[in-house]
Amino acid sequence: MVVRGEVKLDDAVSKYLPPEIKIPIQSDGRTVSLLDLATFYSGLPRDLELNAQDPRNPFAQYTMAQLQAFMAALKPSANIGSRFGYSNLGYNLLGEALSQRAGLSYEELVKQRILDPLGMKDTGVIRGQEAPPEFAGQLASGYDKQLTPTPHLEHRDGFMGAGALSASASDMLDFLEAMIGLRETPLDQAFAELLQVRRPTNRPDTLVGLGWGITQREGQTIIWRAGGHPGFSSWVGYDPASRSGVVVLSNSAAADTTDVGFHLLNPHNPLQRGRKKIELSPAALDALAGRYRFADGTVLVFKREEDHLAWTVEGQPPRVPVTRARSAGLRAARPISARQRKITLGTMW
Repeated sequence: MVVRGEVKLDDAVSKYLPPEIKIPIQSDGRTVSLLDLATFYSGLPRDLELNAQDPRNPFAQYTMAQLQAFMAALKPSANIGSRFGYSNLGYNLLGEALSQRAGLSYEELVKQRILDPLGMKDTGVIRGQEAPPEFAGQLASGYDKQLTPTPHLEHRDGFMGAGALSASASDMLDFLEAMIGLRETPLDQAFAELLQVRRPTNRPDTLVGLGWGITQREGQTIIWRAGGHPGFSSWVGYDPASRSGVVVLSNSAAADTTDVGFHLLNPHNPLQRGRKKIELSPAALDALAGRYRFADGTVLVFKREEDHLAWTVEGQPPRVPVTRARSAGLRAARPISARQRKITLGTMW
């Protein structure tokens, strides 16, 4: 839409959203732009901080009225445009803003502008628990980190920009082929705009384009994007020098598709080794329970559940058992209490 001249990256997102959705404004008058949303510099929380009745399918229960109330009560952040912080909320607002500008539903906008031009016939939005007719027999079942079946997430209008699309491996390879430039498409100029380096991230080896990470590692550039929700994990990336790419899709949240993707593009990027489970006493687990805040404002909540710790992003169930340790995992987090704690996780952001 930038290439078409329909929007500008420095446009305020409020220009395209209904007036009922209040966007924070800093004391100096700065507000959130489309560029801020696309590069994770909006200063917005990671998610809507609401407790869902069904923790396995929270997005189906969110309403536009809840979104409006949440945004109206949100205090302006001092980090708009100045600090990287991943935000699903921001991408949902971005999707809604672009839909409003185009005068189309989110799925119709994506279909007309991306899926149809690239011939991606097996990609679309799953609104309910049952697959739509065009996806009959193609929808994989998802499993959580304990390999327990999970329901498919349902999505409503206004909450689709941050992960409502489902796709086949074949379609994602077609998308990657076009992105690398192995075939000409009507989106070539848009891809070039998408992949321009825009800002740094909270990872020293990674910059960000419009939503895509640009990582320098072992003398190699890898352009990539990871995603996932309960029951599924995905990673897409490529090396622009060799023009080779990888798509990794998993129907288990236990899979670290980012780890696999980087390794497949360069074997010098090591795969994580399996770790043995250790037993801790209830008292030791209780001592670690609490709320921990990251530098980007994300809050993880840890609770003891019988013989293990489980965590969730605050306001976003379900809780995920802590199953492995990594010395660098939570080095950027600090406990939110007078009592200091130490904990490390194998969490990939």
